Amino acid sequence: MRIFLWALPAVMLVAGCSTHAQIEANRQRQVAEQARPELDACFNKVQNDPRYAAVFKKMETDGPNGLRALSDTTRPTKTETALLFQIYEDRQPCRKMLLEATGRSHPMWAAVFTEQHAVTDELWTRMANGQLTWGEFNQRSNEIRLATQQKLQQVNTAITSDLERQHYSEVAQAQVRSQALLAAGAAMAAGPPTVNCTSSPMGNSVHTSCR
Repeated sequence: MRIFLWALPAVMLVAGCSTHAQIEANRQRQVAEQARPELDACFNKVQNDPRYAAVFKKMETDGPNGLRALSDTTRPTKTETALLFQIYEDRQPCRKMLLEATGRSHPMWAAVFTEQHAVTDELWTRMANGQLTWGEFNQRSNEIRLATQQKLQQVNTAITSDLERQHYSEVAQAQVRSQALLAAGAAMAAGPPTVNCTSSPMGNSVHTSCR
């Protein structure tokens, strides 16, 4: 059973500047890092529950039993169906926790997992109603996981690109402000400009010319 957590956006530090974009990237990273241990513990508690060992074994598509799991033509027994319902119920607090954490990080992450939960719920309902074989269930589960992984990668790229654009824009604006301040400082240090004036009589008046 593979549990996907959202990726961590990274914005490179440029010229020692700390921008709002970097602060946001660090905030998102902290949310993910703080949530990960509790999420892992929650999902792993269900995954490692000995009551569900036989059911999870039928769902293993990695390793030596993978081909058998994907080609299994049997349907869940009444006992297995009851266990599927129980697994589903036990995972609800973990799923809620995941949505809350991803929502705090960025709404785009939460949207991916909300969609994943919807299609997974439909799949598990069909399985519990005896409409699918174990092989069909496992194949569709793999498809959902792959689609979720791809969407998470796309979201990570989009968020990171947006933060990088903001970051470089902030750096450019800071450089413009810095150059303007340096120019103003240089002008003040130079002091007032020197003015040379010359006067010459012109009839009953005096004409003065300054440069």
